[in-house]
Amino acid sequence: MTLDRRTFLTGTAVAALGSRWLRAAPSRQGLLMGPSAGVKVATGEKVFGWELIDLDLAGRRSISLDFFAHGFAQDPHSPRRAMIFEKKGPGGCEVDLQERNLVRKIPPAPGCAFYGHGTFTRDGSVFLATESRLDTKAGQITIRDAKTLKILGEFPTFGASPHDCTLVQGGKVLVITNGGGDLQSHERPCVTYVDVASHKLLDKAFPTNPRLNTGHLALSRKGDLVVISAPRDGLATTELGGISWRKGGNRKPTLSSLDRPREVVGLQPGETLSLCIHEASRTVGITSPAGNQLSFWNLDGMILKKFLTLSGARGIALTLDQSAFVVSHGPRPSLSFFDARSLEPMPMRSLEDVAISGSHLFVIPPPR
Repeated sequence: MTLDRRTFLTGTAVAALGSRWLRAAPSRQGLLMGPSAGVKVATGEKVFGWELIDLDLAGRRSISLDFFAHGFAQDPHSPRRAMIFEKKGPGGCEVDLQERNLVRKIPPAPGCAFYGHGTFTRDGSVFLATESRLDTKAGQITIRDAKTLKILGEFPTFGASPHDCTLVQGGKVLVITNGGGDLQSHERPCVTYVDVASHKLLDKAFPTNPRLNTGHLALSRKGDLVVISAPRDGLATTELGGISWRKGGNRKPTLSSLDRPREVVGLQPGETLSLCIHEASRTVGITSPAGNQLSFWNLDGMILKKFLTLSGARGIALTLDQSAFVVSHGPRPSLSFFDARSLEPMPMRSLEDVAISGSHLFVIPPPR
């Protein structure tokens, strides 16, 4: 997809939307967001953006960036304000979601690269970002003042190449995936639980399949942990990714890597990429782009509920009202919807040429 076509489509949608972008009525489906990458037809220059789609009004807007974005975190006290980061690189910035503009750039800590994810603390006073030391790949969480973004300190992730992170236990504990090193490295892929106040390691778990790294994670309200993975560093990208899990309340230092059914987990080459939990039905949806897979699993035992073939399935999220899973996919990025209860496709709600081509989708209430 070219920038020219993306710009035309976005501009057309905005013109049709008019002033309705600043909605008066409550949102039902939410504001969906994700990163994009394109090329200027005239010059061949790469261009990047952060796409915003109002799922209720079908309005589309874009924020121009100078890097391919990965993760997103919203200020709990100022919903129009968010931080966006690059995976394995120096790209980081603050954006205004209401004005749809880039506010300021954020450099990584000295000697580090961003690793794609971060989160505000529950009180909104500081921002925590996963970063990796360029020389050793040692993981650190960099602590920044939420308003000034000045670095206040850091603490270890207790692993190498940290990536995803999320707060649990009322914001007291940060759960972090550490991708680890290659098969010869002593740095094994793991998930760590770190006390935010004391910076102490509370828990650490390793996938039972040693050929998997630890990439993205999701935790249920009951504490069930699901981790999806790419092949470990040094392995061919055609090797299998995978899914690992640990039941809530279990404190064994292992994450059980799934090996059945083979017709699903045996056909997930490369990175198993994105996941999302529907709490009411205890269902987790998982995508595998190279495997052209969308699968749904019951959290009670990680039993397969449904498997669909979906070309290049990438990001997955839930609509704001929790009625549907929405999935990005295809060479010309599109969105497809699946009923959250029946898991059946909802073809009348699909959207085409949405430009979103990154690893994740995010759905939030439209900020005011």
